[in-house]
Formats: sequence, C-alpha cells, structure tokens
Amino acid sequence: DASIENAEDFKIVYFGFLIVFSLKMLYYGAQPHSHEEHALRIHSTRGRIYIFTHLFLGASLMGIGTGIKLFKKSDKSKKTVSDNDLYLFAYSLVLFLVCVNVLRLAHAFHKRSKIIWTLRISVIIVIALFPQVAIRLKPSEIVETSAVFCLVLALIDSLASDVQIRVKEYVHNHDRAPPKDLKISVLKSVPKEAVPRFSTAELGGRHSISSNVGPRPLTRQYAAFLKDTVDL
Repeated sequence: DASIENAEDFKIVYFGFLIVFSLKMLYYGAQPHSHEEHALRIHSTRGRIYIFTHLFLGASLMGIGTGIKLFKKSDKSKKTVSDNDLYLFAYSLVLFLVCVNVLRLAHAFHKRSKIIWTLRISVIIVIALFPQVAIRLKPSEIVETSAVFCLVLALIDSLASDVQIRVKEYVHNHDRAPPKDLKISVLKSVPKEAVPRFSTAELGGRHSISSNVGPRPLTRQYAAFLKDTVDL
C-alpha cells in the first residue's frame, strides 16, 4: 500500500533527524566552556588525540547518513534490511559515541561522575549488541530504536556535571556618587589658535617640536599652559 510506504518513509526521515540532532547535542556537550580545560591548551598529546579523533568522527557520520539512506531504499524494495546495511549504520553510531567520549576524556574536566560514565558505557554496549536482535525488525523500527538510544544518551549528558557553565558575577554599585577621594582628570576644550607655539631654543635648543628623539625640557610658559589646560 502506498500510504503505508509513505508512513514508513516519514518515520525513517523523522527519527533520522532526531538521531542527528541528538548526536549534535552529544558532541557539543562534550566540549568545555573554559579554554583552560580544552585539550589543545593542556598538553600536546591530548591535543593530538583531540585532532585525530575527529577523523574517525567524520567517518562515523558518513556511515550513519549512508545507513539511513540505505534503510529508506530497503524499505521500498523489501520489509527487512540486509546485514551489511544494519552493521554499517549500527557500528558507525557506536564509533561516533566512542569518539565523543574519547574527546570528553581528552579535555581536563574537573568533575567526572562515575555513575554518569557507567550509564554512558552501558548504553553504548546495548547499541553495539542491538544489531544481533534487530535483523528481524523493519527499517523504520531500527531507526526509531536508535533514536531512542541517542536521546537517552543526550538526557544522561544533560544530567552530567562534567561541563560547568561559569556564571558571570556582577558587581552592584549601591553608592550612586563616586568616592570623595577619587581624582578625575578633565581636559578642557582649547581652540587650536590658543595653543602657543614654541621655538627650538625655548624647548631646549637641540630638537624641534616634531622630533621624537631626546628629552624635551619644559619652559615656564609651556608648563603654565598645561596647568591651565588640565584641571586635576
């Protein structure tokens, strides 16, 4: 029936989007908010692990996307998926989750909950064993179950305390007036014509006004001009 096929295609596309959205949350949730905790700022070995892990991370994303595409294609031809298509999708998903946790370990998070890590590893093991029992399921059911697993992992990460968001501290000034002992320098607005011009002899006899070399001793007239211009 065409309506049933369209419903199955819709399920694959919709839950495939949920999988990708959950993977995005897992990846960015594994990144620190402080640059002091980032792997690239801590040690060269951690930085290399961080960089080369992204190679496997990109390959896993390609496998996940290709697997969902093959599921959609298999749904139109037959009601089950082949072993190769299922293994490509499932183990690419496992590879992505392993890479994300390797990135998380590469960063220097201050707090790591053993309970959260136990739940993460348990869900990844379940996903790795899932192809052994999913071979009889429909393509849409495989994608639906995988989306549930990914959402559970995203929920676990949201409860974790690895990544700490720093709260900005604001200083409230309850005193509206500035302190009495505060000295404020105010530069008066002086027209250009009022600025006196001094000769080289008046400024020391050695250097001109535009010269940046050597000292410039101030004459009494120049010191008086500065005193009248700036109020302290």
